[in-house]
Amino acid sequence: MFAVLEELGIGVSVERKLPKFNEAYRNYVQDMREEQRAVMTKPTKEQMKVESIFPAVAKYVRGYGYVEIGDQESFGFVVRALGSDLLIRGPGGLRGV
Repeated sequence: MFAVLEELGIGVSVERKLPKFNEAYRNYVQDMREEQRAVMTKPTKEQMKVESIFPAVAKYVRGYGYVEIGDQESFGFVVRALGSDLLIRGPGGLRGV
């Protein structure tokens, strides 16, 4: 196989490590992740209305931190308002952490 490639003018090198290939692959994966993140972070039209639907939450986020909403195992529905003081609102009410 090497002889045929050399006849065609294609240089052949046998290496255990491929630093240029690995770097190119890392760059490719990073670019793909950034593209996916960009799509994930764009709010839908419905999500863009959240500030008008929940003005108090929007005011908190603009001034103090951010809000996580989700389902936590053994707790159920959980809303976390995170900022300088960590607060958790769950089934048991509001409490500081």
